[in-house]
Amino acid sequence: MRALVVLAFLAATSSCADDAWREPLGPGGATPDAGDGGGSEAAAPLACASRSVSTLAGSSAGFKEGSAGPNGIARLDGVRGIAVFSTVLAFVADRNNQRVRNLLFDGGDCEVWAGSGLAGFADGAAEEAKLSSPEGVATDAAGTVWVGDTANHAIRRVAGGKVTTVAGDGSAGFTDGTTARFDSPTGVAVDANGNVLVADRGNHAIRRISPAGETSTLAGDGSAGFADGTGAAARFATPWAVAVDAKGIAWVTDTGNDRVRRVDAGGQVSTFAGGDGSLLAPMGIALDALGNVYVADSGHRRVVRLAASGELTILAGSGASGSSDGPSGDASFSELSGLAFAEAYAGGGLLVGDAHRVRLVHCKD
Repeated sequence: MRALVVLAFLAATSSCADDAWREPLGPGGATPDAGDGGGSEAAAPLACASRSVSTLAGSSAGFKEGSAGPNGIARLDGVRGIAVFSTVLAFVADRNNQRVRNLLFDGGDCEVWAGSGLAGFADGAAEEAKLSSPEGVATDAAGTVWVGDTANHAIRRVAGGKVTTVAGDGSAGFTDGTTARFDSPTGVAVDANGNVLVADRGNHAIRRISPAGETSTLAGDGSAGFADGTGAAARFATPWAVAVDAKGIAWVTDTGNDRVRRVDAGGQVSTFAGGDGSLLAPMGIALDALGNVYVADSGHRRVVRLAASGELTILAGSGASGSSDGPSGDASFSELSGLAFAEAYAGGGLLVGDAHRVRLVHCKD
């Protein structure tokens, strides 16, 4: 019932409570930005004179619904993937609570979207269905939520207040077709044609599920390694997250190889960044409309932006382990994971999964 109420709310309004970081967008949706550099850098999201990190929801590990924000009562446990649906709503893979949460991040609450809280594998009404250590989450234009149900080795769908299984049968394996099997799938993303891209972590592969429910392997052959190439000739090592751009290119954090990879619709894999020490165990990934790639550089405990040229900019994180908010260069992260770009914030914003919290990297007032 709560899911239906939230969707009705979104249909009626595109904004929520006042927000200290929100400002009106400029012509064509552009946001005026002082920038911290010249040329295209000044036009890039989060290219402001100063940035800050804030906590949107959560503190210590636990489970509680209710108000978000640094002084809110909401509790999460093991935040992983994050997906932004609108200017006010995000979805969070709350792994250790065996749930997907919805977060009205523009001054709202953090509630249950799917999952009973008991680990298991059962479809049904959203808050009665069972998930097992969900780590990936994505949305499509219709508001359907797609879940990488990691310990169930399955891809689940939440729509109309119900959870259904799209692919996978609860057992680890590596099989294509309508009776597909996965091994610890994590990141999920949906392209413009309705295909679901999956970072099949345990199989070291990128899989694709068609709108008809047919699974195919886009790249990788089930064995870990590092190689560019096409289809089964390519190699990954525990890929964690995937994001899809307007051209249908899948961008993958190849966590075990410390790299960001690109996979086109034909399965051609190339390396975009990393392998030189610039990235360490990258996890979450997000894109903006200008071709910038954002990465949760978990091993270095920082959030970075990669321009189309490959140039790396550190957006937030001192490198120290912790959960301190404040100026981006002084802020600390603990367990960086999911990442999602939010246009709701003036200058752009990044929602970050960090241990038991959802954090926000944003331009400072």
